[in-house]
Amino acid sequence: MKNKSLVLGLGLIVVIVVGVIFWMKTQAGTLGKRIELVLWSDTRGTLYIPFNVETKDNLSAWIDVNSNGVFEGDEKVVDNFPVVGRAKWRNGYAVKIDGPLQKVVPQVRVALASGEVLETSLTITYAPENDLLELDKVTNPEESMKGFGSVAHAETPDEPVTSASRPGMSDLDQRIAECAPTAAINSIMSLAEEHGKSLSDLPTPTEMIDEIKGDMDWTPADGVLPDNFVQGKNQWAAKYGLPIRTEKVGDQHGRGTLEKILDAMGSEEGAAAEIRIKFADENGKVTGGHMVTVVGVHIDGDNVYIDINDPKTPAGTETYRVEGNVIENYPYEGIAVLSWGFVQRWEETPTGQALETMTDVEVRGIKSAVGEKEKIKVLVYQGKHIPLSGVHLGTGPECKKNSKEMPHWHANAGGKAPALDGSTVRDPSSGGCGYGMAINVPVINVDIP
Repeated sequence: MKNKSLVLGLGLIVVIVVGVIFWMKTQAGTLGKRIELVLWSDTRGTLYIPFNVETKDNLSAWIDVNSNGVFEGDEKVVDNFPVVGRAKWRNGYAVKIDGPLQKVVPQVRVALASGEVLETSLTITYAPENDLLELDKVTNPEESMKGFGSVAHAETPDEPVTSASRPGMSDLDQRIAECAPTAAINSIMSLAEEHGKSLSDLPTPTEMIDEIKGDMDWTPADGVLPDNFVQGKNQWAAKYGLPIRTEKVGDQHGRGTLEKILDAMGSEEGAAAEIRIKFADENGKVTGGHMVTVVGVHIDGDNVYIDINDPKTPAGTETYRVEGNVIENYPYEGIAVLSWGFVQRWEETPTGQALETMTDVEVRGIKSAVGEKEKIKVLVYQGKHIPLSGVHLGTGPECKKNSKEMPHWHANAGGKAPALDGSTVRDPSSGGCGYGMAINVPVINVDIP
């Protein structure tokens, strides 16, 4: 009898110990250990923190800038910031650093309001010097900042949505001046997968970006204009039998933009969205814009937060506080404000079946029936018309003008690009300026033969 009681007692102890260990693991396993600081300058950066499990919490972080082994008050870089973490992913938070970091590897401390604390070594990387946006080449920035200030809120429903997220959104990296088509393909892939479309039935992400650039009338200088973004996305989706309809919401100064996106993403049918960010200098003069994919919008009392997958930044979801229409601490040396929003919905009831893609012949037939001649953007090189889908813009020390690296055209693959007449045109200088500098090579619209 005593032996039986002893066995039962030992069994109970084992159960308790296992339970405690399991509890400790679940409580202490939220934060991943590889924390990375991407520096945009000596004092500004983005702190990327990985999450092992899905979580909602508040987060604070310190960086031991002087490497004295003590996390001091002025070394706190994130203060009780709301977290909507996704499993096996990382969130990015804008930080300002008081003084340059020491050459030794600094330590970082991360604390969740729920009690978990992690202290570990900080991985530091430096953002590339090349500006993927090339704002100095913009020829069509907005002329004024009228309306700059508080966002005019949309009419509030009886039970307003205060938080909405779209987890699992892809985060493709952009090439030079290609933020808009890249952000668009992020959203399209998300909606397609959600509604039973296998991505294997679609071209590769790079091919989709190259195709949709033409539909959006993309140019190297200005990228994509807002109205062309909507028309181009709808046109491209129709070619592949995707019932995705995009609409522009808000206005150029961000009034009503977040409200419309929040309502759409939080609705029963759900939606994907992008936002155009408008850049201005310290005097309020607009210098150009940028496009990002929206992952979530959250309202906490008087505070508004936006989660984005930014084609310009490393992989991860960055979260920013929005004050009025200003995106606080966005990594740009000036002012970053909200502008237009773009919402896309799946317009048919999902069947789980892959949709049949319209052939090119069908698309051209429809356009011919309504009197629309299909056009394509091409660059003109030695009398040949080379579609932009077969080339890309590159930049680097191999092609300079007055000691400045210049964007220039190269073939996508194999050192050759197809021309509209059926021939191929050799890239004359894969290690130089290729088909020529973007500022010198004409890009025109021509009828598809």
